[in-house]
Amino acid sequence: MKKHVLLVLTAVVLVSIISGCTQEPQVKIKELKVAVVDQSQLWSQSKKAKDYQQQLNNKVEELKEKYNTDFKDLSEEKQAAKYQDIYQQINDLREELKEEFREDIAQTVKTIAKEQGYDVVLNKEEVRYGGKDITDEVLEEL
Repeated sequence: MKKHVLLVLTAVVLVSIISGCTQEPQVKIKELKVAVVDQSQLWSQSKKAKDYQQQLNNKVEELKEKYNTDFKDLSEEKQAAKYQDIYQQINDLREELKEEFREDIAQTVKTIAKEQGYDVVLNKEEVRYGGKDITDEVLEEL
């Protein structure tokens, strides 16, 4: 008799475990809404990137004219030092403009992601498959 009770009890426990495993979970997991952005396209096609490049070109031309007029009478050593200074100014401006543009991109992507309900936005180059490409929307905003 004890064997039958133990066998029935074991069967009941197994049935309840198996039935519990086949039921859907009570907590539903939300699907992530993913978007991608093509950074290289933003850098090559956006109006802001072209504006930043024009600012850099203007500064280069300004410094080039200054170099050609102001440094004629300087010794080679002083010319080289001035040239290094100009080169550093150009690099500093280039980095400053790049950083401004990166911040512009980040802010624009954040705004569009929030408006359109995206949970994650990734660089397109790093994604093999999936995600909605929002590069064109970002280009319009930049």
